[in-house]
Amino acid sequence: MTKRFKFVLASGLMALLLWAMQFVVPEHRLQVIIVAVVLSYLLSVWVLFEDLKGVEWITIIILPVFYTLGAGLFSLFLPESVPRILGQRLEADVARLVASLIRALFWVGFGLGYYAIYLTENIFSVAAIRTIQLLRAAHAVGFLLTLLVGLFLFHALVSFKLPFWALSLLAGGMSLPLFLQGNWSMQLKEGLSRRVWLYSLVGALIVAEAALALAFWPVEGLTAALMLVTVMYVVLGLSQQYLSGRLFKNQMNEYVAVAVMVLLASFYITSWR
Repeated sequence: MTKRFKFVLASGLMALLLWAMQFVVPEHRLQVIIVAVVLSYLLSVWVLFEDLKGVEWITIIILPVFYTLGAGLFSLFLPESVPRILGQRLEADVARLVASLIRALFWVGFGLGYYAIYLTENIFSVAAIRTIQLLRAAHAVGFLLTLLVGLFLFHALVSFKLPFWALSLLAGGMSLPLFLQGNWSMQLKEGLSRRVWLYSLVGALIVAEAALALAFWPVEGLTAALMLVTVMYVVLGLSQQYLSGRLFKNQMNEYVAVAVMVLLASFYITSWR
């Protein structure tokens, strides 16, 4: 069995399992997500076993596991029905059918993303041994997928209406592994260097503080999640560029400009009444 076939098989199994979660009563869906997370780890180890060594048993597996967790939690808030499209009211059966199609498309996209994660992590694992031309592309894809995972997780945390302290702790705690794997991928060493730990801890702390501030900010779930992802985009982007030795003034200005624009847009769309 080729490695690429394993990628396809594992991605399809995970997408099918989480798609089937819609047929489980809502009270038991969290248990299904937990099972999916455990299965995600086991499948990822099976798929990538040949190249895993040292700290890669953790760093390489973080993204597929958290992708499963984030997508599973995010799916809990997908609509059960879509009563209106473009201002036109739909009948109940049609509204449920449209919602089912949306969920199906979501899980198809999830499967494709899962496959992309495996390809990316496989490149990282091989690049830790020898030079590979696809490494820069893998860094870009890994960065985007990390932000997507962050969006899923942050949206779920905000939507659960948690107390401010729980939101802050969970946002920081869940972002720490994402920062660790993202920063480690820029060095690909057998261990986690002191700099990787430092920048990851600082990044997680900044996300936790941002989540604490957003707990008192009158914004909707998706808007708050996008704001937190922007924080992750800036902090992780800067730390990755620094660790790779490619952080220059113009890049810093670009990241700061994005942060300022998102902050101003957030103030503009916020209803303070």
